[in-house]
Formats: sequence, structure tokens, C-alpha cells
Amino acid sequence: MLIQLLIINVLIFAGLILFLRFIFSRGLNTAVTKLNQLQEENSARESQLNEELRRAREESDAQIKRGKEEAEAVIEEAKKEGMALRLKIEEEARSQAEKIILQTKEEAKKFRESAQKDIENQALGFAVELIKNTFTGENNTLAHKQFVNEVIEEIARIPKERFSSSVDTVRIISALPLDGAARDSLKEILSRKLEAFDTKEETDNGLICGLVVEMRGLVVDGSLRNRLNRAMSYLKK
Repeated sequence: MLIQLLIINVLIFAGLILFLRFIFSRGLNTAVTKLNQLQEENSARESQLNEELRRAREESDAQIKRGKEEAEAVIEEAKKEGMALRLKIEEEARSQAEKIILQTKEEAKKFRESAQKDIENQALGFAVELIKNTFTGENNTLAHKQFVNEVIEEIARIPKERFSSSVDTVRIISALPLDGAARDSLKEILSRKLEAFDTKEETDNGLICGLVVEMRGLVVDGSLRNRLNRAMSYLKK
């Protein structure tokens, strides 16, 4: 009886061991399977993460490259703008300098011309005063008559076509009052060139000697002052 009970206990223990082993083996297989699945999932996730990391690194490198290229482009554009601005400033400075030089030259030219004109006027005034002091009295009268005769002869040589038909008044400006013979001779010559006209006589001792005859656009200046002016212009050349 005891032996039977012992055998039964042994069988129960053995069955229990077998059952537990079966249960443990099944659980282990399940755990191994799950572990393998988890490992595969982790591997897949790791691969995915590595792929995402690679893409992120590539995108980051691409962004860095684009940033560098954009920065280089901005720097290059800034250099071009700086160079263009520099060239513009240099051109404006050169243009301004040329304007200043040109203006200075113009002012110097005007100053020289003004100074030359002042010198000429002073020289002419001095010559006029000198001649006035030289041609006095009888000498001045004789010189004046000579100049008047030359003016009359010059008017006589002018073709009639040059005289305007609309002349109604002849202005005669004389350094000294005309004598009767000179007046009559002048009017006789003018009557050959003009139709009916009146004469207006004036005296201007600034002419020194001779006279000026004005006939509406046609002027015959036979004064000594005019000759001095022409002489000064000739000397200027």
C-alpha cells in the first residue's frame, strides 16, 4: 500500500514536472518569439531612425551648403555693389573735379579778358587824352577837316544799293561843328544815295576828330576814336 502510494506520488510529481516543463517550454518559446519580434521591430525602428538621421544629416548638410552659397552670393553681390558704388563715387568725384577745373579755367579766362579789356580801355583812354593834348587848336581843326573829307569820300564810294530807301533822317555826329563847305558837300553826296531826308547834327568831342554818319542800319564811322579802337583790336591779335 505504501509502495503504491509512493509510486503514485512519483508519477504525480513526474507528471507535474512534465507539465511544468511543457508550460515553461511553451512560455519560453513564446517569450523567445516575442523577443525575436521585438528585436526585429527594434532593428526595423533602428534602421528607420538611421535612415531618418541620414536624411536629416543630408538635409542639414544641404541647408548648410545652401546657406554658404547664399552667403557667398550675398558677399559677392555686396562686393559688386561696393565696387559699383566706388566707381560711381570716383566718377562723380572726377566729374566734379573736371567741372571745378573747367569753371576755374572759365573764371580765369574771364578774368584775363576783363583785365585785358581794362588795360585796353586804359590804354585807349590814355591815347585819347594824349592825342587830345596833341591835337589842339589849329592842328585839331586841320586833322578834323581831313577826317571829315575822308568820310565824305568813303560815303561817295558806297554803292547806292546799300542805302535803305526808308531812311528819312540822317544823324551826323561830329567831333567839331561842321563848317558850311563840309556840310554842303556831305548833303550833296547823301542826296545822290537817298531820297528826301532830314539831317540831325550833334557834337561829341569824345570822337577827337572826324565824324560818324548813321543812316538806319548803315553807319560810317570816320572818327579818330574809332581808328584807335581798331588799332587796339589789331594789336590784340
